[in-house]
Amino acid sequence: MSKREMLLRILCILAALAAVIWIAHAIGEEEPESDYQTLYVMCRPKSFVNVREFPKKKAKEVGRLECGDEVLTLNEKRGKFVKIYGPTFECGTCWVHRGYLTEEKPEIFEDGKTFMIRAKGRVAVRRYIRGARRVWIRPGKTVTVYAMTSEWVLTNRGYIQREFVEEVQEETGRCKFAEFFACLNNLEHSRTSSRSWGFRQRIMTF
Repeated sequence: MSKREMLLRILCILAALAAVIWIAHAIGEEEPESDYQTLYVMCRPKSFVNVREFPKKKAKEVGRLECGDEVLTLNEKRGKFVKIYGPTFECGTCWVHRGYLTEEKPEIFEDGKTFMIRAKGRVAVRRYIRGARRVWIRPGKTVTVYAMTSEWVLTNRGYIQREFVEEVQEETGRCKFAEFFACLNNLEHSRTSSRSWGFRQRIMTF
């Protein structure tokens, strides 16, 4: 075997090794589909959440997401932001504030529904999901709910844990009004009866 043939064989072997290494590296970099997590946007209906080019509050806005929109993430976080892979915007992969994302697709109420706070003490209203407390709200107060999951509700005042609110039924409200007016009628009847009885007593006395 000549030196030239030997050199060509060595070059072929090196090229084959390089190809194997490149393929193995490419396979290692490819993320399996099962690693992606599906998250859903939870914000006010007819409103939106900003999609930013970088994980900063003042970064360039490259898109908007509405309530119920679906995104994919590998749970890559930078502070309060999470990297998303869909839908595709100008920057390809972008960033969204993770306080507006939930693992469960929210039920949306376009016109809002009335709920009442049901708790033994005051309840925290938060700026976003698992975020800082905004205000306290006391039991018995009503709020308007625009989106809801099994863990959180988005109200006209902020985010509240689902376990502390209960929907106010319209029929229940009507029953309460009916009971209220019935009590007024009974009270008025009792007052009339008392006046009549007093008048009869005065007549009998004289």
